[in-house]
Amino acid sequence: MREQQNNEIVLPEDQCRGFDFVADWIYSETVRNITVGETQDFHSAIIAYVLADKYCMPALQNALIDTLIAYTRKNFLDPHSIILLAKLGIETGPLHDLMIAQFAYDLVNYPSTYYPRPDDRHSDSEDSENADLSDLDDGDTQPGWLEALEHVLTHPECPRSCYAK
Repeated sequence: MREQQNNEIVLPEDQCRGFDFVADWIYSETVRNITVGETQDFHSAIIAYVLADKYCMPALQNALIDTLIAYTRKNFLDPHSIILLAKLGIETGPLHDLMIAQFAYDLVNYPSTYYPRPDDRHSDSEDSENADLSDLDDGDTQPGWLEALEHVLTHPECPRSCYAK
């Protein structure tokens, strides 16, 4: 096989974001903790979960769920994370249930976290929350934090329809 001769495997349909979690698991069977406030790492772990599902790695999926739970206990869930679920096609299952339940919990128990802030009034493609989803972009610029929250809250079937066009 060509992969054996070249000593590499090319996975063109998979995103490289999140693969670091998969590689860590392959070599050490551990999943690193996500640093508090690191939305980009959180999103990479979500992508890794999808890769683990695709490559039939249930133990990695379980470890990632544990890591994601630990992160959500210390951080409020960004609405971009819900939109990311939709973009990745995650409409059912443990990860979907976890994130929707956590988002609802945060929204009900800590509503002021999701109130508009002065810096949320504009949409900027260089915004850090937009940048961490840039490799998932389908040509459109990602909405800002406030716009993402409004989108999630105004579409009752979200995340299923968050980016259905």
